[in-house]
Amino acid sequence: TYGFSYHEYLWSISHYLHLPDYLSFKIEEALFQNPDLHEPNVSNLLIKTEGELFVDVGAKLGRYTVLLSQNYKRVIAIEPEPKNMQYLKRSILQSGLTNVHLIQKAISDKNGFIKLYLARHSGGHTIKSGYYNNFIKVKATTLSSLLKNESHIDLIKVDVEGAEWQVLRGSQEIMPKIKSWMIELHDKKRKNDLENLLTSTGYCAKWINEKHLYAWRENT
Repeated sequence: TYGFSYHEYLWSISHYLHLPDYLSFKIEEALFQNPDLHEPNVSNLLIKTEGELFVDVGAKLGRYTVLLSQNYKRVIAIEPEPKNMQYLKRSILQSGLTNVHLIQKAISDKNGFIKLYLARHSGGHTIKSGYYNNFIKVKATTLSSLLKNESHIDLIKVDVEGAEWQVLRGSQEIMPKIKSWMIELHDKKRKNDLENLLTSTGYCAKWINEKHLYAWRENT
């Protein structure tokens, strides 16, 4: 995401001006798709990757889904929040993409139904409690369940607003099949924990910026 304060600022201005939700989404979408404004270091690295399968966990409005759709034969874009999914579908349609499979679920460490806590901005929704009071119930699954029939996953991007640890716990069974990760870490105090987890399972790891870790397996 751009960062919590950026989203809050954008939506505060939109609400102050009494803009309808669809126009607020339109403004945010335009900024969100701009690589100069949105995570340029991450974008510049990922645009150089390619392969058979990219999995976008926390796809939101589709920034990385669209960006990498030309680099991968298949893309699985996962987004649990209904309004975000509507805009994601529209983005895929407008881009004319035919290799993207959309899944409206939360990714966690268990299957079933789970609370999705709602932020005031599209990029802040999370299954991690403690941030927001309002929530909806959504379907949840693990990556191990969702991707169990895949023989190889080239890249998984994780941006789930603090729930990255649940995502990782739910992917242990398929970890050997995953070539690389781009993970946004929201608790900066756990940088060593995240790096150690991935290096202990055979990955090389590099911090792209203060909150994004890129991990990859060599010679796979």
